[in-house]
Amino acid sequence: MHPDSPELRDRRLVLLGGGHSHLEVVRRLGRSSGVRPRMTLVSRDPVSIYSGMLPGHIAGLYPAGAIGIDLTELCDRYAATFHRGDVTGIDRQRKRVLLADGNSIDYDLLSINTGAAPSLDRIPGAAEHAIAVKPLQRFMQQLDAIKAHGGSAADEPMAIVGGGAGGVELALALDVRMHHRKQILLITGRRGLLPEHNPRVRRQVRACLQRRDIRLIEGQRVSHIHRHGLRLDEGRELASAATLLATAVRGPAWLGETGLALDAAGFIRVRRTLAAVGDPAVFAAGDVASIDDMPLARAGVFAVRQGPLLATNLRRALAGKPQRPFRPQRATLALISTGDRYAIASRGRFSASGYWVWRWKDWLDRRFIRRYSDGDQGDEPVMRC
Repeated sequence: MHPDSPELRDRRLVLLGGGHSHLEVVRRLGRSSGVRPRMTLVSRDPVSIYSGMLPGHIAGLYPAGAIGIDLTELCDRYAATFHRGDVTGIDRQRKRVLLADGNSIDYDLLSINTGAAPSLDRIPGAAEHAIAVKPLQRFMQQLDAIKAHGGSAADEPMAIVGGGAGGVELALALDVRMHHRKQILLITGRRGLLPEHNPRVRRQVRACLQRRDIRLIEGQRVSHIHRHGLRLDEGRELASAATLLATAVRGPAWLGETGLALDAAGFIRVRRTLAAVGDPAVFAAGDVASIDDMPLARAGVFAVRQGPLLATNLRRALAGKPQRPFRPQRATLALISTGDRYAIASRGRFSASGYWVWRWKDWLDRRFIRRYSDGDQGDEPVMRC
């Protein structure tokens, strides 16, 4: 079938989740000059939060309305249908998405970009007493409660579990949000601080944490979380007003009932084309996907960069044409915000820091939001990372 064949008009493309990759799929396929498939975007939340700006919002640099993309407006702009609903499963034999309200949506081709779920079962007590950073929408709704925790029990610190860039940014942003009046604990686990980054970046971040009086606990994992604090695996008890998790994630639980090939953490196994292993009618991208033989960090930059390829391969799959492989860059750029209009750039062995790095990050982040909120028509990648 030719990609501009009228038959494409009758093909049903269903996009599960309003993640970064699907934003670009809607935009690219919706503004195509050729014949387009019938697109339906399904999401539990009507706004897609841009993860790159969340630390800035926590620190008070951006209002909530500035860091999200309205999915209804996006779909209206590009002739797609937005369906607000919570997915509970997939009937792959009938090619049908199952929703919590009892309804279902039929598809010819399905793409999944729902993001990951917190892996709360790894730490006893986490499900009852911790606050997970993901999903982002739920975390956003809990920010007022987190601030209230910070304003009470002044002698008790707030604990952040997770030593990656997400945990570091969260700790530094909360320090600003609490006006430096609340002790912050950052517990990194066995791998230590920023294990994916070069030594110079780690030294810069360590010095920043020290200047801000954020207590760093390295080499220890959390073995239990309770109402008033947590326990480290060495047996030491630490009190905390609130414990926030920026640690390991897993695939959404409902994926386990779909029969799709999943990896050990419950993520959808996909080929380099982003097509699911064992089912050519299903694609996946971003955090929910695990590319066979290509381990990638679960970072928003990969979801952003997979968007254009996913759009291309979905259209080619609908037209019966061979798909193209994803080719990530060897080193990606990370811009780590410290919450106070200062940022640290990290890419391979390169690092830089300063107000100018934050301005660069701010420009990139705002450009991303404008691309999907104002109908930017350019096709160049938003993030050159």
